[in-house]
Amino acid sequence: MSLNRISIKYFVRRPETIDPGDFIPVFQKWIQNHTVEGLLIDVVDYKHVYQGPGVILIGHEVDYAFDLSEGRPGLLYTRKRALQADLRDALHDAFRLALIAAEKIESDGALHGISFDTSEVIVSFHDRLLAPNKPETLDLVREDVSVALQAIYGDANFEIELASDDPRHLFSIRVVVPKADDLPTLIARLDAGVPVSS
Repeated sequence: MSLNRISIKYFVRRPETIDPGDFIPVFQKWIQNHTVEGLLIDVVDYKHVYQGPGVILIGHEVDYAFDLSEGRPGLLYTRKRALQADLRDALHDAFRLALIAAEKIESDGALHGISFDTSEVIVSFHDRLLAPNKPETLDLVREDVSVALQAIYGDANFEIELASDDPRHLFSIRVVVPKADDLPTLIARLDAGVPVSS
């Protein structure tokens, strides 16, 4: 299945200690220093919107955001432009860039010890025609998603389920990994795999 416009969201621990406004100068610094891959363009502040998109770092190929939706703040990576890649490679690329961004955030002293919970992740697919939000779509992608998750989480057990049963929502999967490793371990394991085609 050719689904490669993908979002990945990792939630933060202790969200009550985090000021979303702190991400504005951090993301601006990412633009100046080319901290992550791709062409980064601008930072947009929506933190005033209740449970909204938060603070978004707009890029040409991908966006990064400190997302506040559903009252669960976290790092949201979104690929906007399709890759010339199959679903497994697209997932590999999305997870790799999301995890690297999360590690950059954790290591930034301006964000006061922020950390991400790697035991839960939401994976969303931005194609309502090819991927309607229903159980049958999950059945179609389950094998590819499982292969991608094994490349990241290794032998750890994980559970995959629909994040919502509302057909109006994007097709999104909630992945729960009770014994997940930390970010550096996940990145190292993923980097040992086959890189995505560009």
